[in-house]
Amino acid sequence: MKQFFKKLITDYKEAQKRPDDWDNMDYYERKNYTRAVLCGCSFMLNILLVIFIIIAVICMHSCTASRHIQVVQSEEMKASINIPTYEIPQTEVQDTTTTDEKDVTFKDDQGKTITLMKAEADENGEMVARDRIIPSVVVARFRNIAERGGKVNIEFEIRVPKDMMDDLWQLRFYPKLDSTNLEPVYITGAKYRESQLKGYERYNRFIASIITDSTRFINLKALELFIQRNIPDLYAFKQDSTIVSEARFESVFGVTEQEAIDHYTRKLSKSLNARRAARSREMFRKYVPVPIVQEGIRLDTVITAGDEFVYLYSETIPARNGRKKAQVTLSGKIFELNKVIYRIPETEPLTYYISSLTAFVDKSLNSHDPKYQDGVAALQNRDYKRAVTLLQEYKDINTALAYLEMDYNGTARTILETLPDSENVCYLKAIVYARTDRDEEARKYFLKACELKPSLWHRGNLDPEISWLIKHYQLTH
Repeated sequence: MKQFFKKLITDYKEAQKRPDDWDNMDYYERKNYTRAVLCGCSFMLNILLVIFIIIAVICMHSCTASRHIQVVQSEEMKASINIPTYEIPQTEVQDTTTTDEKDVTFKDDQGKTITLMKAEADENGEMVARDRIIPSVVVARFRNIAERGGKVNIEFEIRVPKDMMDDLWQLRFYPKLDSTNLEPVYITGAKYRESQLKGYERYNRFIASIITDSTRFINLKALELFIQRNIPDLYAFKQDSTIVSEARFESVFGVTEQEAIDHYTRKLSKSLNARRAARSREMFRKYVPVPIVQEGIRLDTVITAGDEFVYLYSETIPARNGRKKAQVTLSGKIFELNKVIYRIPETEPLTYYISSLTAFVDKSLNSHDPKYQDGVAALQNRDYKRAVTLLQEYKDINTALAYLEMDYNGTARTILETLPDSENVCYLKAIVYARTDRDEEARKYFLKACELKPSLWHRGNLDPEISWLIKHYQLTH
C-alpha cells in the first residue's frame, strides 16, 4: 500500500511537468496533453476519495460501537431473569428454519468438524447461523415447585433488552443455581459471527494449501527420463507387473530406490510444506481468535441488534435430602472479539420453594419393624427405588407414597383405595386420580381432604396436580 501511494504521487508530479517541447506543440497537442493530465489527476483523486470513505465508515462504525458500550457502562445495564407465568415447550422456544436455510461446516485445529445449524443467507449472500427466539410473558420472582421421583425441574427466562446488544458483540451469560454453575448462554451479534466464520474460512484455505500427497514432491518425469535413458532394461519394468525388489533396483542402478527418489525430490518445497503443516495450530489461533463453542453451553444464537432477546431455560436437578429451596442468579460478560468490554452485573436471585410428598410420611406405623423402618428412612431420604423394595409387602400409606414417587400410579391407586379415608389418604387419592385423568374424583377427594384438614388448601398450591384442579375448577376455600 505504501509503495502504491508513493508511485501514485510520483506519477502525479511527473504528469504536472510540461514536456520539453511544450513551446513547439500546437493548440490541439497542448489540449490533449492537458486533458490527459487532468484525467490522471481525477483518477488519483477518485482513488483517494474511495479510500477516505472506507476509512471514514470504519471509524464511524468503531466510534458508534464505542459510544454504545459507554452508554451500557454508564447505565450499568444488565439482563433480567424471571419465572415464566406459563409454560412454553422447548421446541417452540428455539424456532425455526426456512426452506432456504442450510448447514455451515468448518474444521477446527484438531480436525474436528464444526457444523452450524440453521444458517441462512444474509443481505450480502453470505451464510450466517441464526436462531430465533419466541418471547413470553414474565412476572414472578419466586415459585413453588414439586419434587417428583427425586428430581425437581427449574425453569426461568433470560431477558436481554435490545439496547444492550450490538452486531459487533457477543454476550455470554452464566446462570448459577445456588453454588452450581449451569451451562452458559451466548448471544452473538451478526457481524461478530460473520468475523468468526471468515476466520474459519481463512483457516480452511490454509489447511487446503497443505499438500498431503508426498508423491507431488517427486519429479517423476525427470526420474523416469533418467531411467529410460540410462537403464532401459529397468525402464521396461514400467510395462511389467513384476515387483522389483530393492536389491534388484540397486544392482541395476548402483543406488537404492530411496536414494534415487530422494535425488529427484523437491526438498525445498517438501520442507516448506512440512513447516506449513507444523504451524496449523498456530494459524488456527491467528485466524480464529474466538472459536465457535459447541459443547458445554446451552445456546449460542445469532441475533440482529434491535431485537429483544428472551430465552426459556430449563434444568432438572436432583432433590437432595431436606432441600427446601433453590436460588438462581445470572451474571455475564460482553465480548468484542476476544476482549471483555463489559462485565454484566449479577441479577437479583429467583427463589424456588421445593415441596415433596414425603411430608405425608406416617412415621408411627410398624415402629418396631426394622425392615419397615429402613423403608421409611429410604422414603424420607428420597431413595424411592429402595423404599419400594422394602415397603411393597406392607401396602399402607407409606408404600403408596413410595409408588407415587416412582410414578407407579396404578399400583399406588390400588393401595390407596383399600385404606380408610384420612385427610392424608384423601389428598394422595386426589393426586393419583389427577395423574390418571380422573379429574372429577380428584376434585372430590381434594375437597374432602380439606374438610378434614383445612390447611391442605395451602398445600394444594404447592403440588402441580392439585394446583391445576384449583385453577381448572375455580375452587375456593
